[in-house]
Amino acid sequence: ATARKAETVARSAIVQEDSPRGTALDTVETALASALAAKAMLTSKVDELTTTQMDHLTELDVSKQELAATLHRCTDLSMQCESLKDSLSDTREEITIAEKARAALQQQVQCLETKLTELARTESTPTT
Repeated sequence: ATARKAETVARSAIVQEDSPRGTALDTVETALASALAAKAMLTSKVDELTTTQMDHLTELDVSKQELAATLHRCTDLSMQCESLKDSLSDTREEITIAEKARAALQQQVQCLETKLTELARTESTPTT
């Protein structure tokens, strides 16, 4: 807006042929000063926006690094879970084998108890 105003003032100074040359020059200088002020304001705004953009890029980079670290942790946890699942599967197999072995031993114990009972009967029976 300030740049447009400066341009309008400069054009009106040039158009005014009946105004004294000094007044026209003053008007052009005023317009030029306004244009320079507008340029300085715009430069300041561009610098501010550039700084803000750099801050956002830095924040984005930090977020990217945090995301990469989280992804790495998730990958590690996933591998640990797989390892635990494999270990659990192995443990279940071992439990199944142990239960079968226990059942077989229990059967052997019952068989031995039966034999002991029979042996005890034959020994307690008087021989004739």
